[in-house]
Amino acid sequence: MQSTRWDWPRVFLLLTASLTATVGFEFENFSVLRVGGIQYLEIIYLIQVAVLIVVFPRHNFRTRLLRPVVVLSVLYAAFLVAAFALSLVALRNDFYLPTGLSFLKHPFWITLSRMTELFLDVVSMLYMIQLFRADRNNLIFTLRVYYWVGVASALFSFVTFPLNYFYGWNAGTYLVTHRMRGFYNEGGPYGLYVISVLVVGGVLLRQRWGGRFRIQLGFAALAIALVGSVSKSALFAGGLIMIFNALMVERWWAKLGVVASLLLTIAIASQVPAISETLIDYYKAPEKYEFLSNLDSERDLLYGRMAGAFMVRRMITVHPFAGIGWGNYPLVRNSPEYRGGYRWVDFIDDPGLGILGTTADLGIPLTLFLISITFYPYFYLRRRGVPLAIKNLALLQPAVHLCGAQLNLTYPWLITAFALGLGYYYTRNELQAYAAEPVSAGPGAHSLPAPAA
Repeated sequence: MQSTRWDWPRVFLLLTASLTATVGFEFENFSVLRVGGIQYLEIIYLIQVAVLIVVFPRHNFRTRLLRPVVVLSVLYAAFLVAAFALSLVALRNDFYLPTGLSFLKHPFWITLSRMTELFLDVVSMLYMIQLFRADRNNLIFTLRVYYWVGVASALFSFVTFPLNYFYGWNAGTYLVTHRMRGFYNEGGPYGLYVISVLVVGGVLLRQRWGGRFRIQLGFAALAIALVGSVSKSALFAGGLIMIFNALMVERWWAKLGVVASLLLTIAIASQVPAISETLIDYYKAPEKYEFLSNLDSERDLLYGRMAGAFMVRRMITVHPFAGIGWGNYPLVRNSPEYRGGYRWVDFIDDPGLGILGTTADLGIPLTLFLISITFYPYFYLRRRGVPLAIKNLALLQPAVHLCGAQLNLTYPWLITAFALGLGYYYTRNELQAYAAEPVSAGPGAHSLPAPAA
C-alpha cells in the first residue's frame, strides 16, 4: 500500500475536519482555540482563499467545476449582494450602541464582517467539493477524521465529568447540571454537532470505510454525549430530518415507520425534566419577560434566547421585508420599539435563535431565499437517486440552521461538501466499499489549483 501524501490540500482537510469540533471551546470559562472572537479555522479559511486568489491566475483562470458548485456560487453571490443592499437600507434605523464597542461591530461594518464569514465558508465548501471530486481518498480521509474527532469530543466529556461533578471544573462537562459539551462552548450547539457526526458515521458504516465494530462503539459514545448535552436544538433538528424523510419516501409503510419513530422520540424526550422544563420556560418567558428582566435575581433573562424570543418577533413585525440589517441585533435591541419595558443592557448579545434571528436581520423574503439555497444540495442529490444516508447529509445544513445554529458555524458547510462529494461518486458508480486506509492521490488529481504547502 502506498503512503498517504501530505500535501497542502490534505492538511487543509485535516484541519477543517478537526477544528469544526472546537467551536468556542472553554476551560474554566477561559476561551481557547481562538484569537479574540475569531476561530482558528476562520483564519485558515482566509489563508486558503488568499492562496487560491494567487494561484488561480497561474492556471489561466480555468478549472473544471461541478454543476452544483457553479449553481451554489451564483446563488450565494446573489444572496450576499442582496444582504449588502439591505445593510445600506438598515442605516436609517436608530442605533443604541453598547459601550466599549470595537470598530468592526459598528453599524454597516458588522454586516461586512458577517458577509466575510459567509464568503469564507462558501468558498471553502466549494473548494472542498472540488478536492473530493479530484480524489476519492480525500473524501474518505476527511469523513474518517470528522467522525473520530467527534467521538474524541464525546470521550472528552466523559473523562472530564468527574472533574465537574466533584470539583466544579468546567471543561467537556460544565455547570452544576453537568451538561456535556465536548469541545464546544455550550451543550445546545454541541448536540447539533453530534447529530452531524452520527450521520457521517452512518455513511462510514454503509460504505464499510472503517471497522464496523469500532464505528458502532463510537455510535454508543456519541449517543450518550447527545443525551448528556440536553440539547433541545438537536432534538428538533433530528425530528425535522425524520419528518422530511417521511414526506419524501413513496411507500406508505415507510412513512408510518418514520412518523412512529419521531413520535416515540418526542415521547421519550418529554420525560426528561431538563428538556421539558426548559421548553416550558421558553414558551412562557416572553409573556413575563418585561417584568422578570428587571429583577436582579433573573439576570440570565437579559441576554440569549430568552431575550431573543421576546424581541425578535417584534423586529420581524416592524421590519418584515428589509429587516434590521445583518448583524444589527445587538445594536438595536435597546430601542424602546423592541424592548418595551425591559432593562437596558450594555453589552453585545446574540438571540441564539438561528433562522428566526436571521429573519429579523434580513427580512422574510431574503431569509426564504437563503433557506431555499441550503435545500438545493438535497434536491439536486434526490433527483440523482442517491441513498438516504447521503441525502440526510445534505439535509443536515438546513436542519441545523432552522433549529438554532448560526450561519457562521463551519461544520454544516463541511457536511454539505461531504454530501455533494459522495453524490458525485455515487452517480458515477464509483462508491465501491474501501476497507483499507486511503492511499495517496495519483498524478494530476487536483482539478482546482492546490499549491504545495
